[in-house]
Amino acid sequence: MIVRDEEAVLERCLESVKGFPDEIIIVDTGSKDRTKEIARRWTDQVYDFTWIDDFSAARNFSFSKATMDFICWLDADDVVSEANRLQLIDFKARLQPEVDGVVMDYHTAFDQYGNVTISVRRVRIVNRHSHYRWMGVVHENLWMIKGKANPHVIESDIVIEHRSSRKEPTKRNLDIYEKHLAKGNKLTSQDLFHYAMELKVDQQYEKAIDYYHQFLEREGSISDQLLAFNHLSVCYHMLGDTDKELELTLRSFTVDTPRPEFCCRLAEFFLKKKQVTQAIFWYELAMKAPVSPHCTFSYSDSFRTWLPHKQLAICHRVLGNKEQAFDHCNKALSYRPDDVDMIQLDQWLKNQEIKTLR
Repeated sequence: MIVRDEEAVLERCLESVKGFPDEIIIVDTGSKDRTKEIARRWTDQVYDFTWIDDFSAARNFSFSKATMDFICWLDADDVVSEANRLQLIDFKARLQPEVDGVVMDYHTAFDQYGNVTISVRRVRIVNRHSHYRWMGVVHENLWMIKGKANPHVIESDIVIEHRSSRKEPTKRNLDIYEKHLAKGNKLTSQDLFHYAMELKVDQQYEKAIDYYHQFLEREGSISDQLLAFNHLSVCYHMLGDTDKELELTLRSFTVDTPRPEFCCRLAEFFLKKKQVTQAIFWYELAMKAPVSPHCTFSYSDSFRTWLPHKQLAICHRVLGNKEQAFDHCNKALSYRPDDVDMIQLDQWLKNQEIKTLR
C-alpha cells in the first residue's frame, strides 16, 4: 500500500481486511498528517519513499519490501465488506502456489443511492515470484515483465470497493502528466489513454480527442478500444458533434457485441428523432446485453439498470403503453428512489388509472 495524508481513511481500510494479510507493508510518500502514526499501529513495516511524480515507482518500491509468496495491493481509501473479507480469508487458504495472479472486481464509483456506476476488473493478487511490475506514470497497472507466455491468472468474484473521502476532482494526475511531457518523456499506450481521460475530466475535449485517436492508432485490446470509443463519443457529444458521436457508436459494433453504453447512446439518437419504437429496441438490448468476455477494464451498471428503465418508461408513456411505462418506472425508482422525473411520471400514471376507474 502506498499512502499520503490518508489519516481519514487508513484505519477504516486496514480494519476491513483484518485477519487476511500475513504482513502489512505501508509506503508513505510524504504525509503531513497522522498517516504514519496510524500505520504503525498495524505494522512495523512503514517505509518512506520520496515522491517523484510516478505512482508505479512508489508501488514497485512497496512490492520490493514484500516477503510472502503472494502480494495483495490496496489503496488507503479502499474498503472490503465483511462478506468479502471472509471470502478473502477463505480464498487465501485455498490459493495454490502455481497461480500467478488473481483478478477481482474493483467498484470505483457509486451514485448517491449506493448503486455501482463504475466497476473495473483488476489484477489484485500476484505471485511474488512471477515477475510482476507496476507500469504507467498514473493509473498504473500490473504487468508480468518476464516469465510465462501464458500466466496462470484466475478469476474471483471477490469485490474491493474504492470509497474515496475526496469529493471534488483534482488536477493532480493531469499535472503529473503535464510535467512528464514537459521533461520530454514519451507516453506509453497506457499513459496515452489515461492522459486523454484526465483531459476529458478537465473538459479539454478537443485535446482529449487528439490523444484518444493517438491511442487507437496503436495496437490495443478489444476492451481498451471499446473504452476509448466510449470516451471519444462522450467528448464529441459534449462538443455537439452528433455525427462523430454516432460514428464511434456504430464503430464499436464492428469490434465486439453491443455493449450497454453504446446501446443507450444509439437509443438516445433515435429518441431525439422521435423514432420511439427503435429507441425501445436499443434500450431493451442494453438491459439484456451480457457482460462481454472482452470487458476486462471498465463498465458502468447504470447503462444496464436504472437508465434504460427510466427511458423505457418515458418511451412507453409516449406510445400510450401505461402498463409497461408503470413497470419500468417502478424499476427505475428501485435504483433511484428520489428521481424527480420518475416520481412525477409515477404520479401521472396513477392519476390516469384513477380517471380510467371513474
